[in-house]
Amino acid sequence: MPQRLLSLYFVFLSFLPMIFCQVSGIVTDQNGQPLSFVTVYIEGTSNGTVANLNGAYNLNLPSKGSYNIVFQYIGYQTTFKKIDYLGKTISLNVFMTEENYALDEVVIASGGEDPAYPIIRNAIKKREYHRNQSKTVQADLYVKGKINLTQAPKKVMGQDIGNLGGILDTSRQGILYLAETKSKYYHQMPDKTKEVVVSSVTSGENSIFTANRFQMFQFNVYDEYNKFVRTIPSPIADNATNYYRFKLEYSKYNEQGEKIYKIKVIPKSDSEPLMSGDIFIVDGYFNVQNLDATISGGALRGTFMDTVVFKQVFVPVGDRSQRKLLSQVVYFKGGVFGFRFGGAFTYIFSNYILDQNVNHIFSNNETFSVQFTALNKDTAFWASARPVPLTPDESRDYVRKDSLAVIWKSPRFLDSMDREQNKFSFMKLLLGYTYSNSQNETQISFPKLGEWANFDPVAGWNISPSVGYMREDSLMREWSWKVKANYGFSDRQLKPFLAVKRRYDNYNQAEIYGGIGRRYEQFDTELPINLLANQINNLFLKINRLRIFDLREAYVGWKREVKNGLFVEVNSRYVQRDTLTNTTEYSFYRKGRDYSTNHPNSVIDATFFRPNMYWITDINWVIRPYQKYSSFPNMKLREPSDWPVITLNTKLGVGVTSGAHTWLNFKLGVHDNNVDAHRWGRTRYRLNAGAFAVNKPMFFGDFYHPSANQLLFPLTDKHLSFNLMPFYAYSTDKPYAELFWKHHFDGKFIDKIPLLNKTSIKETIAFSTHYNPTKGHYTELTIGLENFKFRVFRLFDIEYSWSFKDGKYYDQGFVVRIERSLFARD
Repeated sequence: MPQRLLSLYFVFLSFLPMIFCQVSGIVTDQNGQPLSFVTVYIEGTSNGTVANLNGAYNLNLPSKGSYNIVFQYIGYQTTFKKIDYLGKTISLNVFMTEENYALDEVVIASGGEDPAYPIIRNAIKKREYHRNQSKTVQADLYVKGKINLTQAPKKVMGQDIGNLGGILDTSRQGILYLAETKSKYYHQMPDKTKEVVVSSVTSGENSIFTANRFQMFQFNVYDEYNKFVRTIPSPIADNATNYYRFKLEYSKYNEQGEKIYKIKVIPKSDSEPLMSGDIFIVDGYFNVQNLDATISGGALRGTFMDTVVFKQVFVPVGDRSQRKLLSQVVYFKGGVFGFRFGGAFTYIFSNYILDQNVNHIFSNNETFSVQFTALNKDTAFWASARPVPLTPDESRDYVRKDSLAVIWKSPRFLDSMDREQNKFSFMKLLLGYTYSNSQNETQISFPKLGEWANFDPVAGWNISPSVGYMREDSLMREWSWKVKANYGFSDRQLKPFLAVKRRYDNYNQAEIYGGIGRRYEQFDTELPINLLANQINNLFLKINRLRIFDLREAYVGWKREVKNGLFVEVNSRYVQRDTLTNTTEYSFYRKGRDYSTNHPNSVIDATFFRPNMYWITDINWVIRPYQKYSSFPNMKLREPSDWPVITLNTKLGVGVTSGAHTWLNFKLGVHDNNVDAHRWGRTRYRLNAGAFAVNKPMFFGDFYHPSANQLLFPLTDKHLSFNLMPFYAYSTDKPYAELFWKHHFDGKFIDKIPLLNKTSIKETIAFSTHYNPTKGHYTELTIGLENFKFRVFRLFDIEYSWSFKDGKYYDQGFVVRIERSLFARD
C-alpha cells in the first residue's frame, strides 16, 4: 500500500469510532495538555467510558434527550456538561482545572490525631455492609489491554533476538500485546465471579487466549486483603491503622450536595507489601467514590515489576448509598534481562443489574469462558462497540500486525524461523536440542547434556542417548513417543525403552499411553535421589545413596477427568524385577574407600530382593472438591481449589512367579498447598495413610517408602518431604500414617530487617512426622529461608532441621534445596 494511502487509512481507523458514537472529544487541562484515562459517564447511570492515553473519548447515549455528562479525574475538579442529543453526533471537547481546595485550619493537640482517622474508622465499620450490599451483580464489561516494549536488547544470554518477528521498530520499541474484549460479568455473594467473553480481538494473530480478564487485576477495596504477588491490606481493612497513616487533604461538596473527603494513604513501612495514594470517601454513607493506589517496593519485591497503579471510579447504582465500579485503569512498568516494558489495562463496567437471580450462571464452577464465536466480529463491529478510542499507534499496530500475521503464517516465514531455531549451539546442547517443523506442528527433541552421560557404582560410566517426537493438531490433541537406550560400560548392559502417548481430548486431559523396555529403577518410584547430585557424591566424595533394581516391563494406561474435579487413572504393568550389585569402585578421589552396597536397607530380609514377576494394576483417583476452572475452545484451565485435594490409590499385585502371592495396597492422601493466612503468609500440609490387605508384598520395591533425604543439595519438590530421614530406613509393609506441615511467612518478619528486606528472601517453619508399628515415630522440626533468586529466577532454599526418633533427639543439619527446573530428573 502506498505510504500516503496507508497514512490516510490510519487516520480513518482512528476516527472511525466517532462516526458511530453519539458524543466524542478530547479532554485537556487548562494548558491544553491531554489528560489520560479521564472517566466520562452519564450522570445518574453506570454508562460511561474512559479517555485514552491521548485524552480522546467516545460516549454512547441510549436515546435522544438531554443528558448531564460528568468528567471525573483525580486531582482535577469534576466537570459537568449538559447536552441535548437530537440524533446527530456531538463533538464535545472539555478542559478540566486542577483542584485548589484548602482544608480549614485544624489544630491537632499533642497526642491528638488527624481528622482523617474518624472518617476512616467509619468507613471500616461500613466496609462489610458495602461489600455485601448487593447479593448479585450483572454488568457488561469492556477491557483493553496494552503492553509496550520501551527498550529491548539485541541479545539475551548470547542469543540474537532480532526484531521479534517485526514487532520492534528501529528504536527497538514496539507494542508487544494489544487486545480488546467485551464480556458479561457476574458476581454472587459471597465470592463467586464469572466472566463470559462474547467478543475478542487481538492485534496480530487473533487468538481465543486473552489476558483481558478482570480477575487478573481485580482489587476490591472492600475486601480486607487483596492478593497481588503478596497479600496487601486494604486502606479500610479492619486493622488498616496498623499498616497505614492517614491525612485528610480536603473535603468538598459535589453537585448532589454530598460531602467528599480526600484522604492521603501513607504506608508505615516501605518494605512491607502496602499501597500508597488517595482514597475518596463519601460522608454519611462512608463508601468509596475514588481510589488512586500505587503498589511498589515491598509488595513487588523479587518480581520483574517496578510499579503498579490502580485508578478506580465508583458511581451510584440504584440509590446513592450504593456505588459500583464504573472504571478501573491499571498501568505498570518494569523490566528484566535488558527489556523495559510498560502497559495499561482499562476496564469499563456498564448496564448494571443488581439482585437478580443468577443461579443458572453459577450452576457449575466455571469462572471464565470464551464463546466459540468470540473471534467472529469484524472491524465495523469494534468501531461501533469500542468505548475507548484507539490511539494512532494502536490503530497502526492493528493494521501492521494484520499484515505481519499473514507473513507469520506463511510457509516461507515458518521455514525461516525453523531454520534459525534449529541452528545448533552450545547453549542448546546444554539445555536440550529441539528440531521443529512449524508447518506440520512437529518436534523432535534430544536430551540435555547432563542426561547423555552419568555415573553410578552399579553401571559405572553410562550413556543414555534418546530421541523424542511430538505432533499436535489444531484441537491440541497430541501424538508423542520417546526412545531411550542406556548402556553401562562397567556392567556392559544395554537397556532400551520405548514410551508412547496419545492425548485424544485436551479439554478433559484424556490420554492413553504405553511402553515397553528395560531400565534401572529406584526402589522408591517417587525418585528421591537426583542422578546429578548422586553422581557428584560418587566421583568426589565416594558416597553412593542411589539404590536401584533391574526392571523389565510392558505397560498400558488411560487417564482423564471424568467430571469436573474428579480424575481417574488406570494402568496395568507386567514386570520382571531383579536386584543389582555394584560393578565398579571408580571415583576421582578417596579411592581407598569402598562404595556402600546397593542393598537399600541391611535390616530388611534378603527374601524381599529375590527375582520376581508380577502383574501390577493401579487405580488412582484424585478429587478436587469445588474445582474452579476457565473454559476455552478445546482447552480447560484448572484453578486451585479452596478445598483440600483428596487422593486415593488402589494397587493390586498378582504374582506370576511360582510362589509369588497376590497383595493389595490402599493409600489415602489429603493435601492443600495454599491455606491463606493473609499477611501471615500461607500454610501447606499433606496427610498420608496406607495399609496392605490380603497379603504383604514380597518385593522391597512394593513397600511404602516415606519421602526421605540424605543429600545436602536435594531438589525442591511440590510435595513436602523429610530433610534428614535416611533413605529407606522407614520403608514399611505395615500400616502407616504421616503428616507434613509447612508455613510460608511471605516476608512477615524479614520485612523488618534492614538489607534483607530489599531481597526476595522469605522465612518458613515446618513440622513433619511419620509412624509405622515396626519402626515407630520419626519427627522433624525445621526453620528456613526460601526464595533465593538471581533476577527473576528462583535458585534455592536453605533449611535447618532437627530430627527425633520416638521422641528422642536424633540428628540436625542444613539442607539446601535446589530449584528443580535447574536440573533434569530422570
